[in-house]
Amino acid sequence: VDCVASGNGFSGFASQPESSFSGCVAEDNGTNGFLGNFGCSWTGCTARQNEQIGFSATFASLIVVCVASGNGSHGIFMASQCTVRDNECNGNGTAVADGAGILSNGVDCRIEGNNCVGNDIGIDVAMSGNLVV
Repeated sequence: VDCVASGNGFSGFASQPESSFSGCVAEDNGTNGFLGNFGCSWTGCTARQNEQIGFSATFASLIVVCVASGNGSHGIFMASQCTVRDNECNGNGTAVADGAGILSNGVDCRIEGNNCVGNDIGIDVAMSGNLVV
C-alpha cells in the first residue's frame, strides 16, 4: 500500500500470485513498472515512464482505476481472464511503433470504461473471446 519503486534496473514491482497493490507508483524502471502473476490486483496505482510495460498481468488479474502513462511499449498488458476497468492510459508506445494503451493477448478478458488517448494503439485485442465495453 502506497509504495514507490523508481529507477530500478528491472521491474519496479515483481510479485507472486495473488498479490495486491493499492496506491503504489512505479516510474522510470528498466523494464516493467508492475509485473504480476496469477490472481494479482492493482487499485489506484500509477505506472509512468517505464522502459517497457506499465502493468503486466498474467491470468485472472484485476487492474482498476490506475494510470499508465508514457511507458515504452504498452500501458497495460494482460493474458487471459483479466479485468481492466476505469483506467487512464495515455502516451504509451514511446519506444516501439505499436505500443497500446491496453493490449489483451489472451481470451476471456473484460476491458471496460477505460480512457486511452495518445498511444500508438488505444486498445488492442489480439484474440477472440474478449469483451470491450
